[in-house]
Amino acid sequence: MDWDNMNRGRRLKIQDEYTSKIKAYSRCYGNINKFLDKLCKSFQSKITKKTIENIKNKDEVMGVFREETQIPIVLFKIRKEEKKAEKSNL
Repeated sequence: MDWDNMNRGRRLKIQDEYTSKIKAYSRCYGNINKFLDKLCKSFQSKITKKTIENIKNKDEVMGVFREETQIPIVLFKIRKEEKKAEKSNL
């Protein structure tokens, strides 16, 4: 998704949709493994089992996803920008 060429209203609508999905999935799936699996599939992304295993304080992380849904959205955006920068440096 090209955020740079998208108007602000459309970006906010998509961000709201992502936020809703995060809230819904975090409440439906109490287990972080199931939650992240469903969330990544929804965003057409992948996460490795090793990455999930390396998460410390799994309950605290799930709490952030339930209560502070804007934080994961910002982290997704940051990671996407990092990948974009990596590609442009090649």
